Amino acid sequence: MSVFSPWDLPLPYASNHSNLQCFLRCITPVVPTRLLPKKCNEDSNGGYLETNEKERDEEGYSLSEVWESYREWSAYGVDVPIVLNNGDCVVQYYSPSLSAMQIYTFKPFSSSFRGLGNMVKPENVSSCNDDDDDDDGGSRSEIYNSSASSNDSCLSSEAAWDEDSTQTNTMDQCGYLYYQYNEMASPYDRVPLQVKMNELGKHYPGLFDLRSTEISPYSWMAIACVSNSNGN
Repeated sequence: MSVFSPWDLPLPYASNHSNLQCFLRCITPVVPTRLLPKKCNEDSNGGYLETNEKERDEEGYSLSEVWESYREWSAYGVDVPIVLNNGDCVVQYYSPSLSAMQIYTFKPFSSSFRGLGNMVKPENVSSCNDDDDDDDGGSRSEIYNSSASSNDSCLSSEAAWDEDSTQTNTMDQCGYLYYQYNEMASPYDRVPLQVKMNELGKHYPGLFDLRSTEISPYSWMAIACVSNSNGN
C-alpha cells in the first residue's frame, strides 16, 4: 500500500493545486506596480543613481514596497492551508526570515548611497549565481565592493576586495554589485524578515530606495519560511 505525503494531496477548494503548490502560492508576495516619478539628479553626495534628465516616468515599485509586503507575515506568520492524509484541513503558520541576497544595479551608485556599514573582507567570493556558502561562521554577513571585472560569464566572475575604493565603478554581466548578504544563523534563531531589513536599511538605504527599474534582473534573495508552532 502506497503512503502519500500530505504535500501531495490536493486542496478541497482547488483540486488542481497540491499542498506544495498552495504553500508556494501563499508565501509568495505580490507587489503591485505603479507609475514612478523620475528621480532628480544630484551631486556625488546625493545618494542617487546616475539618471538621465530625459528619462520619463516608468512603471515599477521600490524595494521598500517588497519588504512592506512581508510586514504582517513577519509579525504573525503567513497562514497556509494544508490537507492531511485523513482529509482534514488545517492551517499552518510560517515565519519568513532572510537567508541571503545579492542586489545588482544597472548603473553605478555613489559611496554615500551605500552608507556606512561593517565592511567584511571576504576570503573567496564570487559574483552572481554562486551556490557555494561561506564556511566561516565568524561573520553573518559579507558586504564588499566589487572592484574587478571578469570577461567570463557571471557564473564564474570574481569580485576583488579594494581597500582603497569607496565606490563601485566596475560592471560585470550581472551589473554593479550594490549589496550582498549571507545569514549564517539557523532559520529558527533569526529575527523576522522585516526586522532584519530595517536593521540593514539603516546602513544601506538603497535596500529601501532602489527601484525595480534600477535593479538588474540578476538580483536575487533567498527567504526561509519555518513552521511557527505557536500559530493558531
